[in-house]
Amino acid sequence: QRVQYGIDMIYRLQLEDAQRHFGGLIDDYPDHPLGYFFLAMTNWWWVLLDLDDHRHDEVFYARLQDCIDVCDARLEIDEDDFEAVFFKGGAIGFRGRLRGDRDQFLRAARDGLRCLPLLKHSRQLAPDNKDVLFGQGLYDYFADVMPRKYPVIRHIAWLLVRGDRERGLQRLQEAASNGQYARTEAQFLL
Repeated sequence: QRVQYGIDMIYRLQLEDAQRHFGGLIDDYPDHPLGYFFLAMTNWWWVLLDLDDHRHDEVFYARLQDCIDVCDARLEIDEDDFEAVFFKGGAIGFRGRLRGDRDQFLRAARDGLRCLPLLKHSRQLAPDNKDVLFGQGLYDYFADVMPRKYPVIRHIAWLLVRGDRERGLQRLQEAASNGQYARTEAQFLL
């Protein structure tokens, strides 16, 4: 409930309140990636409010890296730590999304390739988790659509695992209907 309360603040665009909320979650649980991930998501929405404004990019990237670092520390102890695998995949995936928005297509593709095994591993660890479908759906959709939309990507598309637009949309719909953390983000993307 505490996490959902903070997520709701993000989607009501109460971003400063959400930052304080997730900062408190980090203070209480400094070794758990969830607070770090959603703190970064507050910055994601600052970015989304004006994609032409790059002022929030570096803070967003730094907060994602904080999440990745916490995940890596947990994965050194247990490579099957679901939360660490899941949130690391999410952090790398969102970093790739912004890099794609910033026309850094090679870096975005690299993040997609780094994210994909984490998504698969998290799906193996929790096959019924609908939030995992959000990341898989995003990958499927963008890996199929982006090379067709941006000719420059066609030159690096061979690096990507083949995507499927329709499967991606189906996975996003499932996350939008049944996800816990990704429900609203999936609805927004759809």
